[in-house]
Amino acid sequence: MKKIPLQASLTLLLCLFAFSCGKDEPNDPDPVDTSPSITGFSPTSGPVGTSVTINGTNFSATASDNTVKFGTVATSVDNASTTTLKVTVPEGAQTATISVTVNGETATSSNDFTVTNPDPTTVSLDQETLELKTLDTDQLVATVAGAGANETVAWSSDNEEAAIVDQEGNVTATGAGTATITATVDGVTASCAITVNPSIIVGGNVEKNNGDYDVATYWVNGVKTELNNIDSGDVSLDVSGTDIYTTFAEFDADVTYIRVMKNTELHSTLGGLGKSDKSPYDIHVDGNDIYVCGFEFFNPQIAKYWVNGAEHILGDGMDHSISTDIITYNGSILVSGGQFINGIAKAMYWEDGTPTEHITQNSIAYDILVDDLGDIYTAGQGSPNKAYIWKNGEELYQLDDGNSISTSYAVAVENNNVFAISETNEEKGILWINGNLAAQWSGEAKAMTIFNDTIYVAGTKYDGNIDSYTPTVFTFDTSGNLIEEISLPSNGSDGFATSIVVK
Repeated sequence: MKKIPLQASLTLLLCLFAFSCGKDEPNDPDPVDTSPSITGFSPTSGPVGTSVTINGTNFSATASDNTVKFGTVATSVDNASTTTLKVTVPEGAQTATISVTVNGETATSSNDFTVTNPDPTTVSLDQETLELKTLDTDQLVATVAGAGANETVAWSSDNEEAAIVDQEGNVTATGAGTATITATVDGVTASCAITVNPSIIVGGNVEKNNGDYDVATYWVNGVKTELNNIDSGDVSLDVSGTDIYTTFAEFDADVTYIRVMKNTELHSTLGGLGKSDKSPYDIHVDGNDIYVCGFEFFNPQIAKYWVNGAEHILGDGMDHSISTDIITYNGSILVSGGQFINGIAKAMYWEDGTPTEHITQNSIAYDILVDDLGDIYTAGQGSPNKAYIWKNGEELYQLDDGNSISTSYAVAVENNNVFAISETNEEKGILWINGNLAAQWSGEAKAMTIFNDTIYVAGTKYDGNIDSYTPTVFTFDTSGNLIEEISLPSNGSDGFATSIVVK
């Protein structure tokens, strides 16, 4: 046998070992691909502001670590995962590919995103015309489509003396007339033509518990609202914007209050809190200011008026006095009433606290107005127990039906004609035109206003057969012809209308 040398044998074994080791060892693994890719996006087109979902791989789950561009215009990432990005088409974007950059590596979509022009904004209202009465409310609903579909609607009125609107489209009628309510989005508008017809707002009281006491009440177009459940005096009212202000005396067990209400809520209480006799006679609202006049009895009885609750005394404070009606004119405050002077009652009015005495003896004035020429008219009663109208303190008319004691509670001037109402001790209401008797009825006449050539009188209709009083609004034309008698509900009890506003 041929022998192999030892060295050669060792060399052969080492080679075989090396060969076997090299054969069994695996190859190096391929590197992992971490670059982003875009597999698709949706939608594939839309206007600026469109929400787009981008699908792919190797995105960052941290939104701010992804840079997304529509062409060359970058946009922020709203929501991110490693496979999905949600973005919004940015301002200035044009049709182009979408790119995503993560950790310095960029993927670009194989297709363009098409930037389209948005549909134009359109606005429409559910009503193009609307008819209301003063103090009524309704709601307009705007439908917005196109580019401004998600924008806020701006509402406006071109005549807030007739109607106002809030930013929810709620319309409130504030006075007779017309207004245009407009909804605006992105400069696009839609309008509704509003017609407001006058409302008749009446203050008064209604008997309760078979006449044991009266409760303060007002009616709006015949709908009754009771203001309390305590014995109360006559109600005077005024209307400002969408609010009804009333004042009346409230007779509690130990205290007499002068209440001022805003709608059905207590606004303020005037005067002292003692049980002394006191009463408000009139309320007038001018802008943000509330004026009330009346009296308190402190032996003597003292005429007063209040402006936003601040008290002002009229007269000399030593003799009995009373204030009955209050108005503002050209920045001045005018109050009608009367005062005892040397033991004789004298009708008068005060202008900013300065009195003008009427020449009639034993008299008192219950109403005051200023006409377009600045002349001051008052209405009341004078010797010998007859109704009077005065002009600038001088006797203009004695309203005498020939056989009654009477008092005039209201005067108005319209188209150079003087209108007045009076009531007699014989339960009779009378309308006078230029001192001449024009109409009469069984009942009372407490307040009057003229609106659009119609005379409105608040009072009562008396039925002697059942001894019943119904609160009533009488309407007349300016010739004194009766148009309508509007009975106000009093739930079967006697009721009395004592003040009126038509607007």
